[in-house]
Amino acid sequence: MTKRSEIWEHFGESSPYFGVQTLKGLEGNDVGDSAKGRFFDSGEEYVSRVWRVVESHFDSNFKPQNALDFGCGVGRVLLPIAKRSESATGADISKAMLAEAEKNLSATAATNVTLVNTSEKLAELEGEYDFVHSFVVFQHIDPKLGVLNFEKLLGLLANGGIGVLQLQFSPLGDSAFGSFKHNILAKYPTLQRLLSRSGRSSGQRLMPMHSYDLNKIFGLLYKFNCHEAIVHFSDHGAKGALIAFRKQELTPF
Repeated sequence: MTKRSEIWEHFGESSPYFGVQTLKGLEGNDVGDSAKGRFFDSGEEYVSRVWRVVESHFDSNFKPQNALDFGCGVGRVLLPIAKRSESATGADISKAMLAEAEKNLSATAATNVTLVNTSEKLAELEGEYDFVHSFVVFQHIDPKLGVLNFEKLLGLLANGGIGVLQLQFSPLGDSAFGSFKHNILAKYPTLQRLLSRSGRSSGQRLMPMHSYDLNKIFGLLYKFNCHEAIVHFSDHGAKGALIAFRKQELTPF
């Protein structure tokens, strides 16, 4: 098991919902119905906003035949995507997260979803998708691997398909040193526990946080003929960009 997959197995086994959305009430395995309801409501609200963006800019009757949610976790966003698609695939590196996602699919009687446990380089994902999506996932992947994942997703996107992918482009707290320290503690939980005992770190295990060079990202969009794109900025403790685009060869301006 790689260090990255070990981190997400930890969250999948100990706090699967908190591993997706770090909010009070989602810690641990015994998440109450009220907190879980808010969790899934937030996914529905988010996907509704995504659909409004896609319908207003690219396709007013958008209904994917085959959608892919990369980093699907327990299904917060996958479920509302599946509701709007003919079929959907949820991909995640954590078997424990996917086991919880399977329970949530069964609870909602969703029958058009396939779950895929992926390796770091997404070798298990094949075929074509007319919608690829990822939200607050790339920020937890080292950019050396994340850029390869981004390129893989663009390769899986069918011609004419729509992509909505979100990345972080500034360091956590706008501090390169702060991000470096945070990621060292995320990688070495024993060191974090020692600091926690001294009061210099919180007890909750940290998730790695990484920022991306948008020049490389836009270069990949250009390479894969995604010449029509819009950007919505976000802030989840660090500045991010939600990029919506269509894969269709056009003459650049």
